[in-house]
Amino acid sequence: MKIRIEPVDSSVKAYYERNWESIANCYEIDEFGLPIDAAWYRRRIYKEVIEDYTPKNILDIDCGGGETVLDALQLGIDVNGIEPIENLVRFGQKKIANAGFDEKKITQGDASVISSFEDNSFDLISMLSVIPHVPMKDWFNLHSEIARVLRPGGISVIAYRNELFDLYTANRFTHEFFMSNFYSVNLYSEKLRREIYEELKKFIPHFEQPQIRHTEARDKSFGELVRPKTNPLVHNVYLKQFGMMSESTYFCNIHPFLPNMKLSEIEDFRSVKHKLEIEFYDKWQGYFMAAMFVSVARKLQ
Repeated sequence: MKIRIEPVDSSVKAYYERNWESIANCYEIDEFGLPIDAAWYRRRIYKEVIEDYTPKNILDIDCGGGETVLDALQLGIDVNGIEPIENLVRFGQKKIANAGFDEKKITQGDASVISSFEDNSFDLISMLSVIPHVPMKDWFNLHSEIARVLRPGGISVIAYRNELFDLYTANRFTHEFFMSNFYSVNLYSEKLRREIYEELKKFIPHFEQPQIRHTEARDKSFGELVRPKTNPLVHNVYLKQFGMMSESTYFCNIHPFLPNMKLSEIEDFRSVKHKLEIEFYDKWQGYFMAAMFVSVARKLQ
């Protein structure tokens, strides 16, 4: 049974509309041979997955400037690229047309379009920049639709924000992680919990950082969005209710040092980070050092 999916949040769409040019070029390499954006690493993982799994067709939701659509087309894979931002749609259509492919492989729409497809329609569904902007209340419906539209044995390739990264940051996020996961109201009295809250602050060296609303984006309105996080260690439990099973977990946006360390100011910080992204994307350290992870999950037969 098809389930209605809510359209993309207006504040998310407005942000991408204002910043579409930087998003369109987010996979570029700078003069030092380094990626200008962390999206480059998500695409690298995506390319490895589609090369290994060789799906016959792909639904690529929020495909940005069309680079991931082109990756699939060049491998001989049929692909439906969906993108909500009109300027990005045009940019992507031009890109794949210049490469000799049908520009109609990219159309305008968002994650809600998934409900228009029939059961068992795709071998692979990709969402490399979607889930962090979907409110948690809508996750069940969206994951249900992903499972419905995938063919038995098909896979999803989805990027999530890594909740375990909060254990690594030694700041406000670490404090929140401890309070929500280790000192829940159900296990402790409210009075004791308040005391733990204050005592725990003493052990967090950077409790006041970052601010409650925080983002690296220059457009600070983007930071007002509440973006859910996922614990990769228990993600498989969540997926089971949809008849899905995680097969692989890859890590990206890996931090070489604690975010508050002054070491982030060293001259070769970016080159160190790049080496870490390449070498540790499938290592256990990523569970804690990476701000995001990509889950590759299969729909059970």
